[in-house]
Amino acid sequence: MDCLRRDSYYLGVIDGMFDLGRVIHTLTRTPEPAASLAIDAKGGDALENYRLARYLMHAHVYKHHTRLAADQMFLRAVDMAIHEEGVIQADAPKLSASDFLDFYMGLDGDSVCSIILNSEDAVASRDTIRRIGQRKLLRRICQFTHLVGTNLGSFPRTQNNLDEIGERLAHKFGIPPHDLIFYKSERNIKLYDLDDLPVVEDGQLSSVERNSPVTKKADVVTFYVFGPPDRRQGSYIESDISRELGVDLDYV
Repeated sequence: MDCLRRDSYYLGVIDGMFDLGRVIHTLTRTPEPAASLAIDAKGGDALENYRLARYLMHAHVYKHHTRLAADQMFLRAVDMAIHEEGVIQADAPKLSASDFLDFYMGLDGDSVCSIILNSEDAVASRDTIRRIGQRKLLRRICQFTHLVGTNLGSFPRTQNNLDEIGERLAHKFGIPPHDLIFYKSERNIKLYDLDDLPVVEDGQLSSVERNSPVTKKADVVTFYVFGPPDRRQGSYIESDISRELGVDLDYV
């Protein structure tokens, strides 16, 4: 809860703000004999405000398409550095490696980038890391959204399927495969799991979910396609994606 308010403050947004003191001071425990964490009914609104703030921060900040593009570019750079360029030993990040702990303890916010940027063997990975630093990010070419449980027909269901389509389209348009990224972003918009935190009122237990007027019971999955900033090229890619996947696009 502290991190949520801290992020909101330093980002200059109000989405993550809620009455932290009210939530803390209305926490209680369930009646004996099986005592566990609960919240007094008087704090129900404050708790709901916290959970809603958490959802809004994920929707507007943590899952924002620009941040997702930067994340995916970084992950592609690290993957290339490990598996294609040999800049980082493939076994080093594995928990089973004998020197994993030393490798892990040497990591900080800039160490992976420094390894890649200072390696003579890094080519594509170094270019990608440099572009992130210069904010020359891949552009959101298009996106399409659906609720979990709805029918997508023959739509590819795994990330591997989407990666294969991305590589094929990248080859068709003469784009490096790491510069055309399909990404599936899943966002749970249900504020509460069933009975995840009981409400205590006059010694009786009830569920937050049952008393919540804003509870949702669906997950949203948004598929993003990130690619080159050239808008004309992007329009060709977008039309191929719509045709290949047989979906209507939310954003072009």
